[in-house]
Amino acid sequence: LAPLRLRQPLYFTGRDHRYQTPKELKEFMVPCSDAQQKPVALLQLLHRHQDESIIIFTNSVESCHRLYRLIELYMNASG
Repeated sequence: LAPLRLRQPLYFTGRDHRYQTPKELKEFMVPCSDAQQKPVALLQLLHRHQDESIIIFTNSVESCHRLYRLIELYMNASG
């Protein structure tokens, strides 16, 4: 987990069966050395999995709004 440089990460196990993720759940991580690459990498990932249900987590409401606007612009441009 160290390479992810997460702030206050939480670790949970499924031992007590209270917190288990579905077996069908897939997690993707795209390492970006440059923060400016992140939106493009995310759009590529979304395009690659466009027929699937996707959930994206951001670290703030402001980031969420910016990301929403970017996706909205991308969707309008791509038809």
